[in-house]
Amino acid sequence: MHEAGLDDLSRIVRGPLTRCAGREITLELMRGDDVPTALICHNDLVALGALLALSHLGLRAGQDCAVVGVDDIDEAALTDPALTSIATHPRSIGRRAAELALKRIRTPDGERERIVLEAPLMVRASSQPSLDRPQESP
Repeated sequence: MHEAGLDDLSRIVRGPLTRCAGREITLELMRGDDVPTALICHNDLVALGALLALSHLGLRAGQDCAVVGVDDIDEAALTDPALTSIATHPRSIGRRAAELALKRIRTPDGERERIVLEAPLMVRASSQPSLDRPQESP
């Protein structure tokens, strides 16, 4: 946001990392004077709570306000609308961390390694209204 010159348009709201907190915080944000057009949530549970809040207010994620989560839990693809999420693959992270730890135990003075794993953005309807519309046939 800073690099794009949009600092004035962003807000950070902290709270518990739960579905309930996501719902309550989103209800507060959407009832304010300066309602957001997008919510980037710390995890998918918070984002699922945000989806509930928008629905409660008669708003549609992806149309009235984009919602993005982080984790890409199985439930993300099953919500209505389906939740856009960043896939973090925690098992892969754990496996790679364990491999590095074992390698360090075997070779304490070995060269340090840095591993960067992909975290793909799984784009779904909660961030793009066109994904909710049926595709027209030619």
